[in-house]
Amino acid sequence: MEKRNRFIKRYSSGSGWGRYICSRKNQLKISLCIICKERLFHLKRTLLVNLKKVQDYPNLEIVLLDYNSQDGMDKWVKTNLLPQLKRKKMVYYKTFEPQSFSHSHAKNMAFKLATGDIVCNINADSFMGRGLVWHINRLFHQNRNSFLFPSPRLGFDSGSAGVVCVRKEDFLRVGGFDERFKVYGWEDADFNNRLQHLGLEKVTLACKAFLYAIDHKEKYNSEQLIANVHTVYLGSTTPMQEAEVKALILYKDATFKSGIIVNNLIKSMQDKSFASAFNEREHQYTHELSGTFWQEGYWNADGQDIVLLNKAHSLVGSFRKVAEERLESRADQQPVCILYPVTDPELLSLMLYFQMDYDNRLIMISNIDDKTTEVNEGNFGQGIVFRNFDLTTPIRLS
Repeated sequence: MEKRNRFIKRYSSGSGWGRYICSRKNQLKISLCIICKERLFHLKRTLLVNLKKVQDYPNLEIVLLDYNSQDGMDKWVKTNLLPQLKRKKMVYYKTFEPQSFSHSHAKNMAFKLATGDIVCNINADSFMGRGLVWHINRLFHQNRNSFLFPSPRLGFDSGSAGVVCVRKEDFLRVGGFDERFKVYGWEDADFNNRLQHLGLEKVTLACKAFLYAIDHKEKYNSEQLIANVHTVYLGSTTPMQEAEVKALILYKDATFKSGIIVNNLIKSMQDKSFASAFNEREHQYTHELSGTFWQEGYWNADGQDIVLLNKAHSLVGSFRKVAEERLESRADQQPVCILYPVTDPELLSLMLYFQMDYDNRLIMISNIDDKTTEVNEGNFGQGIVFRNFDLTTPIRLS
């Protein structure tokens, strides 16, 4: 603890590199960007504390983006943060457009609104340690062609996941965060990869004292994933114990996804030749799909029958509902396939998380393989926002 405190003091008191960065001309303008939707309960615990921790850095901007939050965030900000807004220590933006949360789009909006030389994403559930902003300033002075990303040693739950600091000009050069990523997952890793494709050096944030988070299990809004789903079926009553299990997801918009989910850990234990080949692969993940891509198309219900059509509207499968809402493939389809509806909330959440995570992962891998640098074709972070409760003057981000 004593060693950690000395480290923080060194970069917040003006000693060493601190003497250099205390010169006003050497204080880069740093924008700390916080995006928030339905997370006021986190923001109440972190934001006021964080403002005190970073107020000693003169050339600082706090950008708070209310991403159409419906939990009273605007009222709380107006009640508790008007002094900071008036002193221009912080700026509050609100957009009324998004109905669901997109991490990529929200970060793009916040970074485009930020006016700093350096733009940083800070999660709403994260606490910042004293000296963090001075440390960021020091690192970017040491290496202009770099970006800051958390060290894997900090761990996913340390509060560092999702944190990235980059020069705003470099953020714009790569086209921001890829907005093909849905909801949550891999957008930060992809951003990291593309900045390196640009030729920037990744500098890691490795001190736990600078960033830590509220401990909570739900990293994303599971209700957002479930909202569009009609029914999920799996080909086993004990899917977590299977090396492979068939999955069928029926959506409310009459589309479906189907595939074989492979548990590579279980499969490796069962098949030594597979284990050897798996360990040699460039991309290794615990779960993936057999054949890489989902089978996708349309479904409809005809009495007790469920009919699956591909995107060309040709028949690719049909099932009949039998006892306990199970699906059984028609007699003319071999081998016979039995699918069980997922009713356990935890298993349903895990299944839909895999679908979201896997689809996002494929986008990231595609960008890696293609050595993609710029994404979004110049169209990112678009929308209308309002600044500091002025609803008469919309700001259009294009």
